[in-house]
Amino acid sequence: MDSSLRVLEVVQSLERGGRTVRFITTVAGLRDNGVFVLPVSFKTPHSNDQQPDQLEVLHTKAFDGPCIFYNLVRLIKKHRINLVHCHCDRSMIWAGLAAKVCNVPTVLTFHRSILRYYQENRINRILRRLANCFVAVSEQRRQLLMQNLGLSEQRCLANHAGVDTQIAPLQPAQARKNLQLPENQIILFSAGHLGRIKGHQDTLKAFKLLPQQQNCQLFIAGSGSKKESKALLRYRDKLGLQERVHFLGQINNTAEWMEAADIFVQPSLEEAFGLVFIEAGLRHTPVVATQVGGIPDIVIDGETGFLVPAAKPEQLAATISKLIDSEALREKLGEAAEQRVRSQFDTQHMINNYLGIFNQLLKEA
Repeated sequence: MDSSLRVLEVVQSLERGGRTVRFITTVAGLRDNGVFVLPVSFKTPHSNDQQPDQLEVLHTKAFDGPCIFYNLVRLIKKHRINLVHCHCDRSMIWAGLAAKVCNVPTVLTFHRSILRYYQENRINRILRRLANCFVAVSEQRRQLLMQNLGLSEQRCLANHAGVDTQIAPLQPAQARKNLQLPENQIILFSAGHLGRIKGHQDTLKAFKLLPQQQNCQLFIAGSGSKKESKALLRYRDKLGLQERVHFLGQINNTAEWMEAADIFVQPSLEEAFGLVFIEAGLRHTPVVATQVGGIPDIVIDGETGFLVPAAKPEQLAATISKLIDSEALREKLGEAAEQRVRSQFDTQHMINNYLGIFNQLLKEA
């Protein structure tokens, strides 16, 4: 238990996604370890957004930087905060300035998937001056930050996200029954934002290329803009896959779908880390993904799943087909994936790493 730490956890907003999950998990994990944590969001969450207990929302009519800065200084002083941890570059600007004024060290966890955010630019030069420590969500992203921003190894660390490995698994047969899925078909599942970066068009292309005799269906969970959703629906219909490809929208039972699925497919064009691949592994579900970003930190090609080049639907289709044809291979990869997740990606590992970083900064302050 660490009662000396008093942490301000800051995020710009709480839209669904890996950043929000990590923010909430970090807040809860630190509290479980005896740390005082005040979570702050710059924007009011929607009613269906996940959020941590005792969330402080900085209500502003627009993006009012000076007002946010003033309120952050007030919160740091009022709650005797001795470390500020930000989860996005924009929140780091104002929280980092407030922390400087209050002489408090800051940590920035860099979640961005899109590569241009890792380039040398005006914003990143400011962040480099404000953050005492950068935390990358994968080793590949750590290397990018060090190379492009000139950060030392001591100042830029990697800390993988984790999941609660103590949760009892469901039974696949029961999960399929709950979801009203057929028992005699191969179920492919994908989950992620419907934007181009997640590679859903490549998934659809690959599915179209699968041999006709392979009895399978594809379910895609996730939300996006109206334009993105309509584009994917039109493309599915153009390929003639209306009867076999289903868009679920935003769901709250991802774990149950992971349990029911035979294969998890997500050919991302870029991915800073990819919590969904850990969630699939925990549920004993083999993964087919791409060799980009932080995914190879999670999926070991040929051992816990398969990795293919990005934007190569023909190779994606061939790999999926190999898994469809072999229940023994699916079981082997699924077993290895579950063992890897349980040993390497438990939430407490992530929390312990953060505690080590935070305490070291307090010693140096």
